[in-house]
Amino acid sequence: MFLSDRKSILSSVLYGPDDRSSITAGTSRALFTVYGAPSLAAKELHAHLEEIEEPVSTLSPEAERKELLVLS
Repeated sequence: MFLSDRKSILSSVLYGPDDRSSITAGTSRALFTVYGAPSLAAKELHAHLEEIEEPVSTLSPEAERKELLVLS
């Protein structure tokens, strides 16, 4: 499984995130993704995404979540 934009692959299960789209001090918009297996319930993936939100809020207090989706 992988996630891509019009230029190239952004992240894959085997190799993780790419170097081109890393978060930097100048980042103003970010997308966090997680990959799951059929044995994982959607609520577990949802909880993991919420866990990611805590350190983001610590490092960037002005950050706000626009949407949290689990697609299956």
